[in-house]
Amino acid sequence: MMGASRYAEISKKRSQFIFDQVARWSAKDLEEITAKAQSLPVSMKSQGLLVSMANLETVKSGAAGIIARLLFEWLTTGIPYQKVSAPTPIELLNKLHKMDRLSYLSLQRESIQFMEQLKLISKAFHASKGAVNEG
Repeated sequence: MMGASRYAEISKKRSQFIFDQVARWSAKDLEEITAKAQSLPVSMKSQGLLVSMANLETVKSGAAGIIARLLFEWLTTGIPYQKVSAPTPIELLNKLHKMDRLSYLSLQRESIQFMEQLKLISKAFHASKGAVNEG
């Protein structure tokens, strides 16, 4: 079981990682990604991490492609624990397919939390940029 301080540290690093990425997006990308991100946590809960990532990976452009690259980067280099060494998204999918159930579920839970934070942060940025554009 993860301690409260470790959970808070991981949550903070995840939020900072997402914030840094979202801050760079154009208003158009932000609008598309915010819309796409709304359904991803539920999708991951119902379909699982492997299928959800495969679905994102098949598009490779637009909002889905950006989200797929973000999640790949987080799981392979950003996450402060249990990084998955994979040079490509396809190799990551292969490793997810072969890993033990406990490790897979841990990464799936992390990915769902990642998507929840992406959804909230992108929504806040989108609302902020919309207010700036209107004012």
